[in-house]
Amino acid sequence: MQSLQRRDVLALLATGTVAGLAGCSSSCPDSDDPDPDASVRRPSDPAGFDSVPAGDWPAPRYDPGNAGYTPEGAIPTDSVAVRWQATPPTAPVNEVFYEASSPVVAGGRVFVSTGAGVTALDLRDGTQVWTTDAVSPASVPPTHGYDEEIAPPVVGGDTVFVAGRSELVALALADGTERWRYAADAPVGIPVVVDGTVVLDTDRETVALDASDGTERWTATVGGGRSLPAVGDGVVVLQAQGLAGERTLATAALDLADGTERWRTGAVADFYPVVVDGNAYLGSYDGLACYALDDGTRRWLIDRGSGRGLSSPVVTPDTLYLAERPGESGDAAFAFDRTDGKPTPRWCSALGDATVPAGTDDHVLVLEGSAGIDDVAPSLVAFTAGFGDALWGLGGRSRVLPPAILDGAVVLTDEDGRVLALGGGFDG
Repeated sequence: MQSLQRRDVLALLATGTVAGLAGCSSSCPDSDDPDPDASVRRPSDPAGFDSVPAGDWPAPRYDPGNAGYTPEGAIPTDSVAVRWQATPPTAPVNEVFYEASSPVVAGGRVFVSTGAGVTALDLRDGTQVWTTDAVSPASVPPTHGYDEEIAPPVVGGDTVFVAGRSELVALALADGTERWRYAADAPVGIPVVVDGTVVLDTDRETVALDASDGTERWTATVGGGRSLPAVGDGVVVLQAQGLAGERTLATAALDLADGTERWRTGAVADFYPVVVDGNAYLGSYDGLACYALDDGTRRWLIDRGSGRGLSSPVVTPDTLYLAERPGESGDAAFAFDRTDGKPTPRWCSALGDATVPAGTDDHVLVLEGSAGIDDVAPSLVAFTAGFGDALWGLGGRSRVLPPAILDGAVVLTDEDGRVLALGGGFDG
């Protein structure tokens, strides 16, 4: 339920009082950790869903623009429980904290990468459909937190694309058989699939491949940071090398058709850019900046002051969700109203180590990265879009990776390599 304190927070945000707070603490005046109305139940023998949840989540951030928003999804809200749990084959991977990648979902199946390869699970009950060791998934820069992660698969049509250590492998969605393999001869990042093209950033360059057979369409030397690009309206936005070859000192926009550079800015997204509705959003320690996608003109900057960095946002038709990271104190999750001009804050919630990875029209999911350390805060919290009320939380000592949202279901992986599917209406 909405508390008096929450209403006070909304009033402070509306007047801009929080923007001038001194020091390196969060500018969110709601300093208490969220107290969800309910906890996710963990039955001893979960039996799966009665029917396969509808919807897909084919990429780590749902779409090629990294928006983290699904128009077809709806999180479960009542009597939420773990409907099934599965542990794919794993093997050690250097420099990663989590034993499995974040999940993607397509065609009624869940796909995850581990050090042992790629596994497909049935979305209804988590049973293994196929697994393959044809590719050793790469470790990639973090999509949240501070540690490298295992590169998640990306689904395009009937193909699953997986970043290997120095290659990209295309697998058949139906049975995991290899379709083609592209040798990058350098470490690679997470691919982006759009309009029959695969965009891949490697340690040397950015390449565009034909999704059907892996042939090169173009290469560009402006990339080279294994970043996760964002693509929209025929434009690729990604981290770029400096003019003298320095790494990760700029953001560039390339033409998806031929790789030519359209514009460049010295601002850099700390995790990845987000492209939505003709805008490119870059969240960093300098704040959240919005650029016109066509020419790179900066439209606005949200700067909370005193070194309070802002993360890459989740962008819905009405809201920008993001995490504020002061650096020397706890984080906070923020909701900003999308307007014709600079967005205005709607609500915030304090969190120890926040990541805002996914949202729908009515709700947003927030990760609590410090939950697995003290076992006090939930590792995943569902908030309402309008007022930021905490509906439910997933407890336990394991931290989790960004989830996939479907219609009435949420799928995620935890630090121990387990895949969990959450659903509502549990009456056991």
